[in-house]
Amino acid sequence: MDINQLKYFKKAAEVQHITRAAEELHITQAALSQSLHNLEKELGVTLFEHTGRNVSLSRYGIAYLEYASNAISALTRGEKVIREMKHDEDNSVTLITPTLFGFQGLFPIICEKSDGFKLSVMQKAHYRIPSALKSGEADLCITQRPFEEIELQGIKLRSFKLGILAASGSPLAQKGRLSLEELRECEFVSFNTDQSQRMNLQELCEKEGWSPNITLEVGHYADVVRAVSTGRYIAAVVPAIHENYGTTEVKFLELDGTDPEVTLWLYWDRTHRLKPLAKALKLALVEYFGDESNFGKEK
Repeated sequence: MDINQLKYFKKAAEVQHITRAAEELHITQAALSQSLHNLEKELGVTLFEHTGRNVSLSRYGIAYLEYASNAISALTRGEKVIREMKHDEDNSVTLITPTLFGFQGLFPIICEKSDGFKLSVMQKAHYRIPSALKSGEADLCITQRPFEEIELQGIKLRSFKLGILAASGSPLAQKGRLSLEELRECEFVSFNTDQSQRMNLQELCEKEGWSPNITLEVGHYADVVRAVSTGRYIAAVVPAIHENYGTTEVKFLELDGTDPEVTLWLYWDRTHRLKPLAKALKLALVEYFGDESNFGKEK
């Protein structure tokens, strides 16, 4: 006998109707009847008494049901243990983040912690991240915006002040601080509409009653800096972007009259068991963002 035979027997005993039991099991009525017949033949007893399509347990069936239920539970637990063992032995970890590329100091940490296993870093639209974590496609996620899904657990990594990146030779760069109103007519370079950096810029400006004039979309922080250096565009970024990618051709400027912040969050699916390697990476990320020496200009 196999576990399916036991499951079919238990379902028929619960429903006491062959057709309904087959429907709930998503198999044909004939397949269910044949499975029950084979089980009775193997045991050498009649487990059910039939009245049309209705069935009821015989005294043998009543005695056998408890043991069949216990066997199903034990085998299910055994399958779970094996899956968890295979899960823990998986030497790959997947991290979703566009943010990682903005903090180059992270790469030595990541390389050190990823020694001996395969690390995949990928970017996804913000709205696609929850499903990737829930499905197991990804183990961890760094995001600039919190999620409300109850299956996801998050911790705050660090907050940064949002400022403006402008070309060093531009009139804006000659000022110590900028007001949002001064930026109303400027052209912005940003990521696409599904990325947190773009969403932060939109919200910042909309609070002042206007929408940013985004005329260039790029896919990497280095491209943002290159575009700003031409003098045509400005960008809303955190100081670390300028520290890691900036050149003498661009300047980071604080915003006057407001203290907009961007908070980085680390998320994972609380209903999934994190791999040991994912736990190690999670700890490394928390330690990196919690270390003040990695963010000298923001002490």
